[in-house]
Amino acid sequence: GTFEIKKGEGIEKGREIFERGYEALKEMEMSEERVLILETWRDIERCDGDADSLLAVEKKMPRRLKKRRMIVGDDGEELGWEEYYDYKFPDDQQTLANLKILEMAQKWKMGNANIEGK
Repeated sequence: GTFEIKKGEGIEKGREIFERGYEALKEMEMSEERVLILETWRDIERCDGDADSLLAVEKKMPRRLKKRRMIVGDDGEELGWEEYYDYKFPDDQQTLANLKILEMAQKWKMGNANIEGK
């Protein structure tokens, strides 16, 4: 009888767990698993969360993209095209943009170093 949980404590702990899981899957580049954890998290927020927390999870949801790739057999022969789904996550786009800026800065720096070294 002395063990009690106050209303709202469980959902906060759950959010922490979902966030850690989401970040771990992001680090491991496991897109489909990230989608699954976000869908489950969103369902929990719909039932027990508030509008702000639900919106925060929905902002993390990816766009589903249909792509095609060439299938190549063991002998190197092209066997045709395969359609598959990929996901574009909003937080990955920000990371990619930052990496692109960093890459451009490094190229610029290397170009200036070559000019000064001549």
